[in-house]
Amino acid sequence: MAWADLDGDRRPEAIVYLMSRGYCGSGGCSLFIYRAAGHGWRRVARMTVSNPPIRLLDTRSSGWRDLDIGQRELRGDRYRRYEARLRFNGRGYPLNPSVPPAQRLTRQMPGRVLIGENDRGRPLF
Repeated sequence: MAWADLDGDRRPEAIVYLMSRGYCGSGGCSLFIYRAAGHGWRRVARMTVSNPPIRLLDTRSSGWRDLDIGQRELRGDRYRRYEARLRFNGRGYPLNPSVPPAQRLTRQMPGRVLIGENDRGRPLF
């Protein structure tokens, strides 16, 4: 899990990468974004087939920061890694980072790592 102000309101959103049997498959695991709402949290987005690194980019779309999500694709008998840029569309981020409207990046964009490839997870409960 990581915290970052995605929408510029000076309150951080929660970026939660779930690694569990019900949330992972051959392409990766699920990533959720939550924002504070009253006395609880409201889900802003859910992304499937996600892999670290999860990066916060310097660019914005519809007032929210763009995200860079690690991806992998099977080529022959090997997985090949790449990164995809996800833009906020006014309601949320794309569900699947491996298909449009997510954009496959050909070069690394300026930003910072929120959840790294070697970060250790911890149980939520």
